[in-house]
Amino acid sequence: MHVGWTEIDVAAVDAGAASGPLALIDGVPSVKWSAAGGYMPLTAYLDERLSLMGR
Repeated sequence: MHVGWTEIDVAAVDAGAASGPLALIDGVPSVKWSAAGGYMPLTAYLDERLSLMGR
């Protein structure tokens, strides 16, 4: 179960808007981990999460 989740509007992100934690920054899918944090490339975020899981 995920607390406080929101549905991501992929069409809005594709059009250049942010939706939830996801945005297209200079053509790069990017994610924001917290409301106070900045965006980081989605691939870097996923690499970090997978490394923390030991993969």
